[in-house]
Order: sequence, then structure tokens, then C-alpha cells
Amino acid sequence: MASKFITQLRYSAPFALITTLAACGGGGYSDSQYVAPQPAVSVKTAVMSPTQEIAEVSSLATGTGTLSMDASIGSITGSIMTSDMTATAAHIHAGVAGANGAIIVGLVQDMTLPARWNVPANTVLTVAQQALFNSGGLYFNAHSAAFASGEIRGQIGREVAVARLSGVQEVSQNSSTASGLGVISIDPITRLADVTLTFSGITPVGAHIHSGVIGANGPIIFDLGTPAGPAYSAAALQFSEAQLSDFRAKGQYFNLHSAALPGGEIRGQVGYQVRIAGMTGAQENPPASTASTGVGFAAYDPQTKNVFAQQTLTGFTPTLGHMHRGATGASGPVIIGFQQNAANPQVWATNGLVPLADADATLLMSQGLTSIRTARDFRAAKFADNCWVIDKPGSIKQRYVKRGRSCFCNSGRCDFFI
Repeated sequence: MASKFITQLRYSAPFALITTLAACGGGGYSDSQYVAPQPAVSVKTAVMSPTQEIAEVSSLATGTGTLSMDASIGSITGSIMTSDMTATAAHIHAGVAGANGAIIVGLVQDMTLPARWNVPANTVLTVAQQALFNSGGLYFNAHSAAFASGEIRGQIGREVAVARLSGVQEVSQNSSTASGLGVISIDPITRLADVTLTFSGITPVGAHIHSGVIGANGPIIFDLGTPAGPAYSAAALQFSEAQLSDFRAKGQYFNLHSAALPGGEIRGQVGYQVRIAGMTGAQENPPASTASTGVGFAAYDPQTKNVFAQQTLTGFTPTLGHMHRGATGASGPVIIGFQQNAANPQVWATNGLVPLADADATLLMSQGLTSIRTARDFRAAKFADNCWVIDKPGSIKQRYVKRGRSCFCNSGRCDFFI
């Protein structure tokens, strides 16, 4: 009888072995404790935004996405949901944050919910694509008629924020025409971040990520080392819990330093959409004859729908400062008032972040205006993507080309071309 029992233990299935030992008081698991093996399914999410697109996009669209993968066979399921846009196509691409990559899966529009795009049934990733899924090397991209290359993008399994650097964003604003693009991509589980910072028009002597809210300086938290050509890169930077919280709250910025401006020549707040303005009297309605000039920017947070704006003026003493709604060459109502900086009367800014209505945010992305006035002294140029011009006294024409977009100014009036 004992021999027969031993034979049963030797050849029975593992589940039978566990239950037999438990019944014999062998200290094993009870039937209720047994957990059957589950498929190795991994679920990753993405937050989609215009700021993650490589070419800057003027849009208030947003989106979310989910992708699940069964690692045992490489099959995937998932979808994205867009908002405030009409998508014409959507895909999963292979590529890290800050770089474009090839399409690997075309998504299918949901016929009952057009804002939803689904992964086709029975889609299976290759082994190489599975590795990209695990390492954060895939992204969703939703395209539209207005933005054929992509209106919103989201890195799968990563939290991504982008900063576009300019001299006007420095706390002590400057007239540098240099530009930069910084990207931070964080694994929210490990808090490890990959960072890239590309630049043009500057010979940098240092590059850092700082802790600090928009409009204020703060301490360095990461030194990005030495550039390779026109770019800095850093892999696996370890963020603390506090630093991750600051990142999510848009409390960090890139700063690129030069020999001429060692405190920082160009800066970009992480996670904001920034628009820049050059200010001249010729843009007033009617035009004002003045040699005074100014430069300003507005930084919009698409998640909270708040904006911070600031101008620095030269050649006169302002008495009032506002942001107005109105097209180039036309006057319009005040939508935001500015406060004078007590330490520097030539600087006027919003009182921190202030709410901006959706309609005005749309105008800001395309043609919002801001103005500072002393007896109708002068008015700001049209905000425009990556274009900044300040008319110098006596100048007739200026032209700057930055990151694929151009601006042409004639006697203070600016026209923008994409």
C-alpha cells in the first residue's frame, strides 16, 4: 500500500501532489491557496499632446492611449482616444521620445466612436518590437488634415515633457536668437529618465536641468555634461520622488549657458507651449512714432489651461500692461492684466499662472496679442511658432529662420509663414 502511495506521488501532476501532501498534513498549500498561472500581460499607457511632436504644433488637442502585450506570444490590444481634434489617421511608431520613427501598426477608427482608434485584431509584434515595447521605444501618433505629420503624440509607458528654449524665457530676458529643444522621458516605475537637448545659434559652455517655476530661477538638479555636436544627451538619470513630483507640476526648466551669458542664454520651461512676441510702436492701431521696444512671451499649460506671460520694455516707462484679444493691425478687448515688477519697473508679468479661456488659448496658439501702453506707445507683434523679431530703431526689415518656420517683418508688421 505504501509503495503504491509513493508511486502516486512520483508521477501525479503538481496540483495533485500539493493536495495530497496537504491532506497528509505535509505543510503544503490548501486547495483555496492554489493560484493558476496567468498569461504574462503587460499594460502601458500614454498621454498624448502636441508638445511631443518633433515639429512644433499649434493645437489644443489632447489624447490618451493604452497598449497591452501578452509576452508569451507578442500579441497586443489597445486603443487611443483623441479630444479637440479630427484625426485622419493614427499609428503606433517605433522611436524614442524626441525622435521620429517608422510606423509599425496602423490603428483602425472605431465606427461607433470616431475619436477612438483601435489596434487591429490579431496584431502580433516581432521580438524586436516587443523589446521596444518594454523599453519605452514605441509611441502613438494621431494625424489630422492640418498636421499631416502628427497633431498629438504620446510615448507608450513613459511620461514625456518637452521644452522649447529661447532667450526671452530667461528671468533676465535677452535678445538671443539661439534656440533649443529639450525632451525628458521618464519611466514612472523606476523614475529613470532619458534626456536630450538639441540647440542652434549658440556655442554652449554648459547645460542643466533646474528646479524652478516659470519666471523664477532655481537650483541645478542635473548637469547634462558635454555635447556631442549640436546636442546633449543623458541616459538613466535617477529622479527622486520629489523631483518626479516637480516634473509633473512643470516645476523644472532647461538652461543653456554661453560665455557671453554665463547665467543662461536660452531657457525653456518643461511642459509648456510658449509663444514669443517682439514689440514696436509701429504695430499700434494707429501706429505710434516711438523708438521704444520690448520683448515678451506667454507660456500656456494645456493641462491646467493656465498661462504665464511676461514682457521686458526699453526706452520708456510703462503705466499699464495687458494682454488683448485681437488680430494683427486691429485693437481688441483686454483679457489679462499685468503687474509691474517691483525690483525692475521695465518688467511686467501676470500674477503667476492665470486661467485662460479655451477660445483665447486657441488665439494664443495662432495669433494672440499682448500689449504694454503709455499713451498708446506701442504694441506687441503677433505671437507665432518659433519666430521672434524685435524691430530696432530705424530698421526696415529683419528676418530670422528658426526650426523650419520663418518670419518676415516690414516696418514693424510681421507676417508668418509655415
